[in-house]
Amino acid sequence: MQELFVAWNAIKFGGAMVYPLLALGVLAIAIIIDRAVLYARCLRLPAALAELLETFGFSWVELEKRLNELGPRRALYRGLRSDLLAGPASSR
Repeated sequence: MQELFVAWNAIKFGGAMVYPLLALGVLAIAIIIDRAVLYARCLRLPAALAELLETFGFSWVELEKRLNELGPRRALYRGLRSDLLAGPASSR
């Protein structure tokens, strides 16, 4: 409780210059939380897809099937579909 009192006194002592910095700090924390939720929901590679990609000589047909299961709204679907499904470099 003493720490909160000291922090409150420091904010009051800082005056008008501290309030915009405090607001920017709160905004930064909100953006960090938003990006973390977005990463957890949309950008993390599903375990089954990661296992397939780490397999030597994986099937491109199986990769396309697993990407289609992700759905077009996922960023991974759009990114991997355009990058990986062009096929291996030897067949281009």
